[in-house]
Amino acid sequence: MNAFLILTVIGASIVLSDALEYVEEDKVYILGGLVDETIQKKISYTRAKELGIRTARLPIDEYMVKRPNPKNFHSKILAINQVFEILLTFRDTKDWIKALTAGIPPGKGYMVASAVSTDIINPPEEL
Repeated sequence: MNAFLILTVIGASIVLSDALEYVEEDKVYILGGLVDETIQKKISYTRAKELGIRTARLPIDEYMVKRPNPKNFHSKILAINQVFEILLTFRDTKDWIKALTAGIPPGKGYMVASAVSTDIINPPEEL
């Protein structure tokens, strides 16, 4: 089977070095990982490996950086619909920056790496 499991939650004990580079039309993408942190850790990852399904993560670290904020809050935990939106946007635009910007809410504490210099010059107003 040509399938990929896109893990949406990466626990501290799971380190996936493979970032998803592109979305292929002839592949099946399985979005999973939410249960890994709440009920049984690493269940999606372990089952995928048992079945020979390749796992990957979204390339958040490659294209985004932590946005300075008063609470120092940063989270890569995304809901399935957010991951789906990111994948659809990437499929349509072939641009990870556009896809990640569209799918990751500002409240997660991340911003596009290229926006760092403009944020330093024009920092966001604090509420």
